[in-house]
Amino acid sequence: MTAKPLKIVVPSDVAWTRFWKSVDEINVWNWLPEYMNPDVLDGCQWSLELEFNGRGVKCEGSNAYPGCMDGPDFPDDCDFGRFLQSLTTLTGHSVTEKQI
Repeated sequence: MTAKPLKIVVPSDVAWTRFWKSVDEINVWNWLPEYMNPDVLDGCQWSLELEFNGRGVKCEGSNAYPGCMDGPDFPDDCDFGRFLQSLTTLTGHSVTEKQI
């Protein structure tokens, strides 16, 4: 499998402001350090590290997601799905495995 070429994205100040507002609304800052579903052996693993204005969060998961039922899939309207949509809006590119 050939890797896709690296693409540099520079969001506008307005886009960043909207993104951080979304992060606050979704309450990403209070996500747990780990989300795991031991009943699914294959699927999606993810990790996140964010820091902004003196706050930070570091978390990861395997087939389980913040604000969602255990996976391997998650709905777009759960907290994790909404966060990924915010990233997509910020960058203009899908960040989900489904699009790779």
